[in-house]
Amino acid sequence: FRTSYRRIGNLVQKLPSRPIMAAFTATATTEVKADILRLLGLDNPQVFISGFDRANLSFSVLRGANRREFILDYVGRNSGWPGIIYAATRKDVDQLYELLAKKGFAVGRYHAGMSDKERAQVQEAFIYDDLRVMVATNAFGMGIDKSNIRYVLHYNLPKNMESYYQEVGRAGRDGEPGECVLLYAPQDIPLQKYLIEQTSLNPKRQENEYRKLQIMTDYAHTSRCLRQFILEYFGEKTGANNCANCSSCNAPGEIVDVTVEAQKIFSCIARMHQQYGITLIAEVLKGSQNKKLLQFRLNGLPTYGIMQKSTLNEIKDFINLLIAENYLKLTAGKFPVVRLQPSAFMVLKNEAQVFRKLPQKKKIAAPQPELFEKLRQLRKELAQHEQVPPYIIFSDASLQEMAALVPQDETALLRIKGVGERKAEKYGQQFLQAIFDYQQESPAI
Repeated sequence: FRTSYRRIGNLVQKLPSRPIMAAFTATATTEVKADILRLLGLDNPQVFISGFDRANLSFSVLRGANRREFILDYVGRNSGWPGIIYAATRKDVDQLYELLAKKGFAVGRYHAGMSDKERAQVQEAFIYDDLRVMVATNAFGMGIDKSNIRYVLHYNLPKNMESYYQEVGRAGRDGEPGECVLLYAPQDIPLQKYLIEQTSLNPKRQENEYRKLQIMTDYAHTSRCLRQFILEYFGEKTGANNCANCSSCNAPGEIVDVTVEAQKIFSCIARMHQQYGITLIAEVLKGSQNKKLLQFRLNGLPTYGIMQKSTLNEIKDFINLLIAENYLKLTAGKFPVVRLQPSAFMVLKNEAQVFRKLPQKKKIAAPQPELFEKLRQLRKELAQHEQVPPYIIFSDASLQEMAALVPQDETALLRIKGVGERKAEKYGQQFLQAIFDYQQESPAI
């Protein structure tokens, strides 16, 4: 709580007669509710809970997506609707604001580095629909009375579930549908840990913040219903396992038995004496030549390299899923280590199985050979003009994907692997024109 909030109880005690008191909060866990009663000195209070479920909100988590590309595409498809994009740092807010402003969107920004006057002006412009999109840190939102916000995107993983649910709760207050999308990337974790370390929290409070951050990480990796995950966090029991309105419940995919893969991970953790973090465990399973791994002679373990066909990120992702599903647990603190839970030992003893929902693989279109050659010729001409090797312009893989997906505009071009904003700005129009010309020459395509 804010320091001033914690002083309310003492202030009330100094009054000549104690008034009737009421306390309101939007996202309180059982622990927080107990703290409110204690700090305010409430005696046998009546506690009313209206429920945490916002049935009109849909929840989605996207892992490993190109976040800037996603935001450009999403805002473009929803340009008629008000929305908020939350980012963890002022730098990210400024960069996203500039990116969207450059594309012509009616966008504003809001963070603590702006003057009070600037923030007041941009907030008013957003409330009155002069601005459609607000890019902001968590400094934005308190007291915002705007009922028609249709979406809330999180560019980074929030620091805890309370913050996340308050922020997404600003969508759909008119009762109409609202969409809440969390864009997760592994680098969000060290960023949030750094932000925790920069506060003046005492060690016990810091440990609690690390624990809450881990719960958000679990949310980003769980295969369970996202709505159920949130409601259970706030102490609300749900009977349904499928809300039909979140990315876990709606994503097409197949439930597969991954017991053997899970046993490999559990066995590796046990052989490493449950003393290491996610990255080093994944590197042992992958068969990495990491210097630290070799220094500790972990390459001599029987589990070294037994998952070498998987990528390092795939192994880490699976470990995080097993943490989210309570087979594993991370210790609190700045450098957490992975520990086996009782359910993991049951799996190791073949007394339980592990299942995972695998998303359907996207069908990749075959590249059109004639178009590929046309794009290669254009690349060659540009390379000769700039006196650089052709791959500096675009790789063969990028051209193959262009020849398969046939992008029609810059937004679609940015989805091509290897096409960043700088290259799209420098070469995009020439390649899009070449694709357009090819289609004109081959109308049947």
